[in-house]
Amino acid sequence: MVFIGQMRYHMVEIQQTEEIQTRIQPEGFRKAMRMMNLAAQLHCPLVTFIDTSGADPGDESERHGLAWSLAHCLSLMSSLPTPIVTAIIGEGASGGAVAFAVADHIMMLQNAIYEVIAPEGAATILYRDARKAMQVAEQLKLTAADCLRLGVVDTIVPEPKAGAHTDPLVVMQALERQLLHVLPELEQLPTRHLLARRYRKFRRIGRFQRTPHMLLRNSVATVRQGQLVWRFLRNWFPLTHIVGGSMTMISEASTQAQALTLRQTRAVKMVLEGRWWHHA
Repeated sequence: MVFIGQMRYHMVEIQQTEEIQTRIQPEGFRKAMRMMNLAAQLHCPLVTFIDTSGADPGDESERHGLAWSLAHCLSLMSSLPTPIVTAIIGEGASGGAVAFAVADHIMMLQNAIYEVIAPEGAATILYRDARKAMQVAEQLKLTAADCLRLGVVDTIVPEPKAGAHTDPLVVMQALERQLLHVLPELEQLPTRHLLARRYRKFRRIGRFQRTPHMLLRNSVATVRQGQLVWRFLRNWFPLTHIVGGSMTMISEASTQAQALTLRQTRAVKMVLEGRWWHHA
């Protein structure tokens, strides 16, 4: 089993002149990709731990190919022929977190966050006021419960009430149990099915289902549109004035309009009878 994570400093005492790099640089992503390739060669499961404030946006990182590193890391994980499990154990911010989270199963600690942008940054962009970060944070849906409801993560790992840092051993044991529960199932899948499952998992993110009321209203509107098309073809293109190939073309269009009307009528009937959700 291959593990990838970031050594992140939280509460350390440093001198004022000393600097500690807390964001991932391009060299870090390339080092992680070497380990991913090693996991593929050895047919070992890959486990990534995410606790990062994002990729380093500095000029030096841009010159060293930050965008290339992020893109290739995403591409490599999406096609890696070995099971991948990700655990978000703290802050999962922006592209630096997403680049390590293209996984078959994503776990998230109860008090962790997973965000596309920091609330302060989003508030500054949207409202020109970083003090509205709390308001923006609610809209970003960055908590574990929000991510689970939206299908971004698969499992929430419980923490002590005071936080994971108060009892790390308990949290590590919970992560271990979840990991040992998920990995055997993923390892039994053929590589082709594993990659297809991973592709479908991320393609589903962002989709939503409308309520039965909205489905009914849209279906009725579509039925009316189909009826209007059929009447238009019947009234404005009488068969007595059609010759040659035009008659065939209009006849086919009329048939398609009638078929559309029938399909939408059946959809409305399914919604009314409560059978829509079994066919969606």
